[in-house]
Amino acid sequence: MMKKKVISILSICALGIAGFACGNLQSTQVSALETTVYVSSSGNDNGAGTDASPYATLNKALEEVADGGTVVLKDTVVLSNWAAHGKTVTVTGGGLDVSGLAESDFNDGKGTKMKEIVINDNVTFTDISWTVDSTLETFIYANGYKMTVGTGVSYSNENVRLFGGGKEGSTVANTDLTVLSGTYNYIYGGSLRSTVTGNTNLTVGGTVNNNASNIDSQIKSGHEFIYSVLGGGHVDIVKGSTNVYFQDSAKAVYVAGGSYGYGCSIAKGSNVSVKGGTLMGVYGSCLSGGHSGSGANVRIEDGTMQQVFGGSEGQIVTGDVDVRIVGGSVTRRIYAGSYGDGSTKYVVKGKVSLELGGDVDISFSASQSDKGIYGRSRYNGDEENCQIVFTSQAAYEAYKNQLGGKDWGASYVMGSTAAADEYHYYTYSADGNVITQACAYHDTLSATATIGLDESISLQYTGNAITPIGIDCSADWEYDKPMVAYGNNVECGKANYTVTAGQVCVEDSFIIVKTPVVLGGSVRLSAPSGLRFQSKVPSELANSGATFGTLYIPKDVLGANELTVATPTVENVQQTKWATDSVRENNSQQYEEGCEYFNAVLTGIPEEHYDKVIVARSYVYANGQYYYSDTVERSVAQISACALKDGYTNQILYDYVDKALADSTVSMESKVTVYEGESYQLTLTGNKGYAVIWSTDSNILTVDENGKITVGDDEGNALVMAKIGSQIVKCTVTVKQRWTGYY
Repeated sequence: MMKKKVISILSICALGIAGFACGNLQSTQVSALETTVYVSSSGNDNGAGTDASPYATLNKALEEVADGGTVVLKDTVVLSNWAAHGKTVTVTGGGLDVSGLAESDFNDGKGTKMKEIVINDNVTFTDISWTVDSTLETFIYANGYKMTVGTGVSYSNENVRLFGGGKEGSTVANTDLTVLSGTYNYIYGGSLRSTVTGNTNLTVGGTVNNNASNIDSQIKSGHEFIYSVLGGGHVDIVKGSTNVYFQDSAKAVYVAGGSYGYGCSIAKGSNVSVKGGTLMGVYGSCLSGGHSGSGANVRIEDGTMQQVFGGSEGQIVTGDVDVRIVGGSVTRRIYAGSYGDGSTKYVVKGKVSLELGGDVDISFSASQSDKGIYGRSRYNGDEENCQIVFTSQAAYEAYKNQLGGKDWGASYVMGSTAAADEYHYYTYSADGNVITQACAYHDTLSATATIGLDESISLQYTGNAITPIGIDCSADWEYDKPMVAYGNNVECGKANYTVTAGQVCVEDSFIIVKTPVVLGGSVRLSAPSGLRFQSKVPSELANSGATFGTLYIPKDVLGANELTVATPTVENVQQTKWATDSVRENNSQQYEEGCEYFNAVLTGIPEEHYDKVIVARSYVYANGQYYYSDTVERSVAQISACALKDGYTNQILYDYVDKALADSTVSMESKVTVYEGESYQLTLTGNKGYAVIWSTDSNILTVDENGKITVGDDEGNALVMAKIGSQIVKCTVTVKQRWTGYY
């Protein structure tokens, strides 16, 4: 090995070149936003935002954190305002102190004061303790941003109101608020005395209000609105719909789909979904006055509550009210309409429907008054058009004795002991793939649901669930459509489904087919030689009576079209015999137990088409339908070049490649210099992307399969060769040592 030369030149600075000093070399550093930044009350906004050098304010951290990043509070940080940053962030750990906010007027006519903080980013809070004012209520506004109060969030007291919308005088488009922990006087999906031009969305679950000081007694016998959850806001206007979802182990006194206060309005209806939790009562529409402007929907699937009102508390509902209780526990009363005190007609102007069934437990306590199941509003509901629907005859038999007022008080406030204008239950029968719905009290009802296999969904194994069953219900079908459940509909083979309506089940199955797999192309060397495409299918499919084949077409003819049996000018080579034994004996690495193999060979290819790319796709025809494999693209010259690279030397392979490249000039650099310890990528052109055999005549360098040269420490010359078919192009590589002296 040649010794390296080390030359020291120590006199340059003495030659008058001192002006070229290090101080004249400047670099500019641009730091990317960090995914995690830290804040501490003892930090500095001129710091780095790291754990060791945190910022002092949350707003500085929000400026510097990347979109989608996390802000970690190391201790309790004072928050006086929240600027807009246009980001989605997570804020976690430590605490936020908003007790020092300026006082604002609540404008309730009583001179009440409160404190406000407006959030101006999409944010998720977790594991944070908020310090709020000890005497005044604190209003926190999500201001129309997507806000999630995750687990581990608490407040220094219960004087907190949380809004998905904005403060008084604001306008937001939509709201999206999720609350999973903490204790609140009120949680609103809407705004405070302002407008939501779209919809409100509020989800309350987790452990919300579990630690409220007076929550259990209020749920048991209280009538205050404290600890309430509302889909709307406080004396606000919602031009869309309100939507509230109550679930998990959350607690509340009231859950209402609408807003609170006289003057509120909801243009497109309110919606309540209860899937868990404990509460005193549910209202489908607004609390304490206002005007819904449209109807209300209530869905109760789980949870424990005393009472359910489909309408409002002290308000007229102009639209339809639809209440469905199919789970959970109701212990006192169910009114499909609104609550009233007897002095004003708080009625539902539209139709009122109450559906009961499923697993709901309706067992009224003997100690409760004003109990029963009633299809109208309290006191003034005789003028309403209402019906009670039982999901089945079994549900009717279970709950019919609860209809109407069950004590003197209920009979008095209802104005009538009649439960509804009519009540009925559905019966179901099945004949083949048709389910018929009838009603014991509607002799004319004979609706049908037809079950069909959706042919637009390919029953082809993809590794994902296949759901091809469609249900076509006639226009007079009442309430929900029949439900479909699937089994074994992910893997190939026989899948099953069950369609359920009431007590009737229709069961059947369908076949999911695992399509053929085209393994790629190869060159058939025995006469007649040509381009061969080999495919495999599962053995059970091969023995099922299905038919198989391979489609092929030149790529420039196919264009952007899909390759199917209906493609114009497509060649369809049908499978007539299996090549499984040959694959097992001659290509054990490719053979897979449990599969059968078949070939399609394109012979007699003209020389001018050796480089033409052919698109191939195999298929299976079963159950009156074609199922296709993925497509592969190969030319006979391309495959031949790969075979030569793999060590095959048949002259046919050379002929295919050489004649495909006859009109192309293959070239690369003739001479290059590479310094020791470095590498160089040779550039080969004209080979049409065909596989290349790279080699060298010297051990002072190596060349990989992609033409990348790597040299060692030795100087000298070497020859690097690229062989494509019979053609060989060469490059002389000079390896030199780089000068390693220093100034």
